[in-house]
Amino acid sequence: LLPLFDNQDDGHSSSSSKRSGSSARASKRRKTTQNLATFKSVIPSLSSPTLDIPRVNITVCRAIVVGTIAFQLPPNESSDYKTHKWYVYVRGLQCEDLSYFISRVTFSLHGSFNPPIRSIDKPPYEVQEFGWGEFSIGVRIHFKDRSIPPVDSVHMLKLYPPANFKPNPKKPVLSEQYDEIVFNNPPVAFYKLLMDGPQAE
Repeated sequence: LLPLFDNQDDGHSSSSSKRSGSSARASKRRKTTQNLATFKSVIPSLSSPTLDIPRVNITVCRAIVVGTIAFQLPPNESSDYKTHKWYVYVRGLQCEDLSYFISRVTFSLHGSFNPPIRSIDKPPYEVQEFGWGEFSIGVRIHFKDRSIPPVDSVHMLKLYPPANFKPNPKKPVLSEQYDEIVFNNPPVAFYKLLMDGPQAE
């Protein structure tokens, strides 16, 4: 039922992705040609990259978090089709501003939402909604350099705790996925943006 992204809408193919669970098992990798950015599920080193390296075989990684958080509504605010308020979002690993290299994030919701496709072009990159059911949400991340194809991810909206946990209406249900976007030989101007990082106001 998830309205999947049409890979022709940008004139680019989707980037390859490699994912793993928290158990650090070997990930499956999908490859496409001429992609400059990919996902890999690894939390990066916090050490700062250096600028004085040759412009050959450069790989730059930036960590992100894709997640949802859901709050159960009190009985006087809920109905059969409106039991939870929830958010889906993309944020930095340390909640830093990602707009220095991300131009917008597009979320693809269930087709019952109007509209099902939501594009957010400035932080916070998040969508708030109300509902009663869980479903997969498509996430597409676009970059400041339009020559780099966007990367796609899918995240499951969680409204209810795992079966072995007792529901607690006062405690939100959090579901997050840590990922790392990998840029292989990015263009010079975009490379500088990545190295400069978030700028203080």
